[in-house]
Amino acid sequence: MSEPRVCVLVPSGGHWEAGFGYDLCKAMAWTASAGVSLNLFNVQGSILPSNRDQLVTAGKESGATHFMWFDDDMRFPKDTILRLLEHDKEIVCANYRMRNKPNKFTAYAQDVGYIPTTPDSEGLEKVTSVGFGVLMCKASAFEKIDRPYFIIGFNEKTGDYVIDDGFCCIKWHEAGIELFVDHDLSKEVKHIATAELSVDGNY
Repeated sequence: MSEPRVCVLVPSGGHWEAGFGYDLCKAMAWTASAGVSLNLFNVQGSILPSNRDQLVTAGKESGATHFMWFDDDMRFPKDTILRLLEHDKEIVCANYRMRNKPNKFTAYAQDVGYIPTTPDSEGLEKVTSVGFGVLMCKASAFEKIDRPYFIIGFNEKTGDYVIDDGFCCIKWHEAGIELFVDHDLSKEVKHIATAELSVDGNY
C-alpha cells in the first residue's frame, strides 16, 4: 500500500461531546506520531446529509487517499485510525449500538438482519450497511457511486426508514464494494447516549 494520506471528517449538528473531542485529539496525535499524513475537516449544520456531502467534497479536494469518518458522539481508542488502515479494505468500520431503543447494532447484512458484536466476535465480518460513527473508506469508494451520497429514505422491503449513512452504504453495496466491520475494534468503541436517572437510582 502506498503512503496513506488520511482526511478525518466530522459532521456535527452543534457542539462536540467532550469525550469524543478527547479521543479525537489522542487518535490524531497517535496517528501523526506514526508518520501518517493527516488533516481534519468539520462541517456544522442542521442538515446532516448536507454536512456529510460537503465533507466528501473537502476530502476529495484535500487529495486524501482515505477518509476517516467520526460522529461527534463516539468514543474510541487512540490507535483506531492505524488499525483500520492496516486492514487495507475499501470500507472498514466499527460496529456499535444505536442510541434509540431497542438499541440494535448498526451493522446489517442482507438476508441476515442486524449483526451484533458479542464477546466471542472477532476479526472482520462482511456486511451490507453500517453506521458512519467510526468508519474508514478509501477515497476511491466515492468515485464508484453518484451523488446524492446521503439521503434519508424508506426501505419498502423492511418497512423502516433508512438513515443517510445507511443509504450511502447501500449504494456502495449495489456498486459491488465490500463493507467490513472490525469486531475487535468494535469492543473498544462506545456510542455516547443520555439517560434519565430517578432518585431510586434507576434509569
